[in-house]
Amino acid sequence: MNSKRIVFFAAMLLCLAALFAVTVRAEEPAAPEQTEYSKEFLERVKKRITKVRLAIKRYQQNLKKKRGKASGDALAQTVKDYLRPADHPDIVTELLNILNRINDGLVQEACMEALKTVKEGPCEDMLIAKGVRRGKPQTRAFVIEALAKGDKVQHFTLFAEILKNTKENELARAACARALGILQDARAVNVLISCDKDKSEMVKLAVIEALSNFDNESAQQCIASMIDDDSSWRVRAAAIQVSVEKKNPYAVGYLIVRLRKEKGRLFDDVLKALKAITGIWKGESISMWEEWFKRSEYAKKGKIVLKPRKDVPGNYTKITYHGIRTHSKNVVFIIDTSASMKERCDPKALKGSYVKPDEKFVGNTRMELVKWELTRCILRLDSNTSFNIIAFSTDVRKWKKRSVFATPSNKKAAINWVKGLSPDGRTNTWGALLAAFGCRSFADGRFKANPLGDTIFLLTDGDPNEGELDDPDEILAGVKELNRYHKIVIHCIAVGRFNKAFMQQLAQENGGEFVDLGD
Repeated sequence: MNSKRIVFFAAMLLCLAALFAVTVRAEEPAAPEQTEYSKEFLERVKKRITKVRLAIKRYQQNLKKKRGKASGDALAQTVKDYLRPADHPDIVTELLNILNRINDGLVQEACMEALKTVKEGPCEDMLIAKGVRRGKPQTRAFVIEALAKGDKVQHFTLFAEILKNTKENELARAACARALGILQDARAVNVLISCDKDKSEMVKLAVIEALSNFDNESAQQCIASMIDDDSSWRVRAAAIQVSVEKKNPYAVGYLIVRLRKEKGRLFDDVLKALKAITGIWKGESISMWEEWFKRSEYAKKGKIVLKPRKDVPGNYTKITYHGIRTHSKNVVFIIDTSASMKERCDPKALKGSYVKPDEKFVGNTRMELVKWELTRCILRLDSNTSFNIIAFSTDVRKWKKRSVFATPSNKKAAINWVKGLSPDGRTNTWGALLAAFGCRSFADGRFKANPLGDTIFLLTDGDPNEGELDDPDEILAGVKELNRYHKIVIHCIAVGRFNKAFMQQLAQENGGEFVDLGD
């Protein structure tokens, strides 16, 4: 028995020892995970980040020297050269830091382009955790859009989840709506439609933009219904614009309804949309449009209720400027005062049959022509119309910080200000547009613009050659971003030697008309 006990206890001791050994091994720190990055690769990443940080330092020094104004061109190029592709978590962290710290439109664009290159794995996991789920709202919006443009369909559920969560920041939610449109996943339509009555104007505008990427009936019906959104004129303007682009037949009934409700610029938008979609023109007679609609095939697309309403006094008062007519009650005149405006012009350049024989233009230069026509236009503004004037050459000058109503005293002051303008300097078209949108830079204007009016008349005689952006394509892209949440109509008037395609496209993309006054 004793020997058996000895053997038994020995066996027990061996088991306990084995168990102790397993426990110790389990408590030992895990061996570091092997990564795919070689030592040489990590050294290159370190050097890339160092170069970018030096560029940031130079940019910040320039900001101090120029008192808050410095171009981000060089820093944006450095980001493109060294942080793309975003192939390491440290690179992703650096890009997020830049988006958080640097408020420059060109740099932001460069960061988004770099983030589009992130691939599945540690880099993307970090980006989702630090750039999508949390962080500054503006940075989150940039990251979400970058992921969508990088065709990250696997994040559809995440984008939908953020969009539907009304407690989330509206910048992030609007970015998610646009992301769903960019991904063009069929599942997105129902998600977007569920947000058409959202309390946030920004989200609703993003929903319309996203739904415009889908051609099915549900998307078109939803967009059409948003034409009757009484809470926001911008939402109605956006829905009208997309309906015109899509020739949306479901929109016609809603447009007929809005004829009795709209005034000012939106009345113009409705009339132009009816003509563009139907190919029919009944002028400004609401009753004629309503009678036509009842007999038309469009009435089958959905029943509408036409409620009688007394018209608003002054609703149909028009502004006419270089042949362009508008019902807008809130206009901004932008006029070029660069050195080339000293050149001679053709007195017959004035457009429009509204010019009376006794109102003959007497002058020789482009500047004199502009002053004469703008003075005539100001004199004819009614007191219900608010207006402002921006003159630009190398620098940009606003007549008033904010738009004012066209009272006799304000009109007199505006005309005197216009008379005092003289041509000199280069052509800062971008700076003038920024001023009209009520912002100082591209970056500020993305989410914080405060436009001076709902309709802009831009007159210029030359190609852009000054300012934060001076390339026509960059300006077009920049205005598209600025106007994403504002829906300002931009009419373009050109005189002299100019980039006709640029001016035409600027007007077309922003719901305006283009007039060529000749050389």
